[in-house]
Amino acid sequence: MKKNRNSIAMFVSLAAALFLLTLFPLENVNSAAADLDEQIGQMIMVGFRGLNLATDNPIVNDIRDRQVG
Repeated sequence: MKKNRNSIAMFVSLAAALFLLTLFPLENVNSAAADLDEQIGQMIMVGFRGLNLATDNPIVNDIRDRQVG
């Protein structure tokens, strides 16, 4: 009977701990999505034709602002 009581107490403690973990998320969901977007953007290779670009070309601004992808 004592073993059964210890098992129940352990189960209740574990369930309570898991419940408390759901109340305090470790990371903001929006920041996780933003981080994923940044990681995907880091895998994109930028290419353009020629050797020179005009300063008003949109890709120049994207590269300068580090917002490619």
